[in-house]
Amino acid sequence: GEVHLRARQEQRRRLALLGTMAAGVAHEVRNPLASIKGAAQFVEKDLGESKPESREYLKLLVGEVDRLNGVIEDFLTFARPFEPRRQELLLNRLLEDFLKLQTPSLPPGVRVERLLDEDLPPLEGDPDLLRHAVANIFKNAVEAVGGEGAVTVRTRTLTGTLRSCVAVEISDTGPGIKLDEAERIFQPFTTTKAKGTGLGLAIAKRIVEAHGGQIGVENVLPHGCRFTILLPTRTS
Repeated sequence: GEVHLRARQEQRRRLALLGTMAAGVAHEVRNPLASIKGAAQFVEKDLGESKPESREYLKLLVGEVDRLNGVIEDFLTFARPFEPRRQELLLNRLLEDFLKLQTPSLPPGVRVERLLDEDLPPLEGDPDLLRHAVANIFKNAVEAVGGEGAVTVRTRTLTGTLRSCVAVEISDTGPGIKLDEAERIFQPFTTTKAKGTGLGLAIAKRIVEAHGGQIGVENVLPHGCRFTILLPTRTS
């Protein structure tokens, strides 16, 4: 009721404030980061083939700068209101194109299995945002698998009495998730990884919800977990 509405308005207000602060902080941090990266790359080039150890440290420095930039990007993405630019899209094609780009950079022991339902109805959605959500979940699955295992991407139609949905399921053969983690996994800054920002899944959730959809996670037997994105199909 009214309490719930007030809580949502308060959350919106806080997110808007957070967005303004994030933009300011990001701007202040980005410029010096660019200078640090540029300087490190210049010195690395200047060293030529001499001092390999120093060059390794500089490479590490550039990598860390890129990681910080990633954190800023994630933070800005999360704090920004999502306004999907809807257009008709074929979800299977979006996933195929995405996976084609991902495959070369995967660890050699990780295989991707596709189970795409050919009779999937078209959707109305923002292809860039949806790709971003899928990318974050896929990345999470690949990291869960480690160096060896499988990530399965499956699509299917779920027909209910009220409306039909398209489901995208991304499952992995990793260790699965603990029950208390499952409840917190979509909250901002929740991460069990050494290098994660803990914003990837929170961003995915906000993108899916902006499309009127839902997202959930469950463990699958014998081991691993499955993320399911449900997106409403276009009502004709």
